[in-house]
Amino acid sequence: MKKLIFFHASWCSPCKYMFKNVINRLNNKYPNQIEIVDVQNEPVEAEKRKVIRLPTCIIMNGSNEICRYEGIHDIEELEKYLYD
Repeated sequence: MKKLIFFHASWCSPCKYMFKNVINRLNNKYPNQIEIVDVQNEPVEAEKRKVIRLPTCIIMNGSNEICRYEGIHDIEELEKYLYD
C-alpha cells in the first residue's frame, strides 16, 4: 500500500499551510495512507529519512521511497500517488 509521510514543525509557516490545506484533506480521503511526523518530537525519524527541509512529503510504496516533495505542493500533485 502506498502512503504519504508528512514531516513538519509547529513553528514552520509553510508546514501549517500544508497541514491545513492539503494534508488534512488527504487524511480525510485516505485515512490509512497518511503518516504525520513532527520533527521536533521525532527527530530520529526525520534523520532516518534524511529530511533537511520543511515541509517534506515522502511517498512510499511499502518500504520503497517513490518520490519526495519539499515545500508547498498542490493536493492534486500528491494525491496522484495515493490513488490506485
